[in-house]
Amino acid sequence: MKLPLRPTLYDHLVLSLRDKDVIATFNWDPFLWQSINRCNERLNGLARPPRVLFLHGNTAIGYTKHNEQVLFGTLGRISRANKKPFERGPLLFPVAKKNYQVDECIEKAWLDLKIELGNAYLFTIFGYSAPATDQEAVELLKQGWGDKYGRQLEEIEIVDIISEEGLREKWRSFIHSHHYRTTESFYSSMLAK
Repeated sequence: MKLPLRPTLYDHLVLSLRDKDVIATFNWDPFLWQSINRCNERLNGLARPPRVLFLHGNTAIGYTKHNEQVLFGTLGRISRANKKPFERGPLLFPVAKKNYQVDECIEKAWLDLKIELGNAYLFTIFGYSAPATDQEAVELLKQGWGDKYGRQLEEIEIVDIISEEGLREKWRSFIHSHHYRTTESFYSSMLAK
């Protein structure tokens, strides 16, 4: 699977963010990774793309360890840090109990996400419906975001086709008061604007 040559939603998302931002994704497909790499090439050192965390693994990336640190890169390429190839990592399937701690690579992605969420001002939820099979994931997101009453200035933006009322109800444990907005399209989101 490969992205078309023309810019896509993935490219627009990547280019809307800075290197201090984070994209955390549940998607296995290679499109986000392809977009990050091609945007990085096009930026030619003028800017760096956002960091990406693959919370369920990904088909395009591999992992290696260097000095007890988990590194990831394009599957099959050689790590500059330890001169070893990036080897295929795990994929988590849509089952009720995923056990995010069973694999070091996925556990590290979740630990990093919890830290990033704890420091975040804007939390954008893009097309993630938090299904019943992902209660463990939602609980980990809550741990990272923390108590909504302690997040009085932070904003949550939800990009989804579900009604505002439905989204507000689904994400109520994250939303403090009126500090949220919803939109059906990325192109009308705060990121795109």
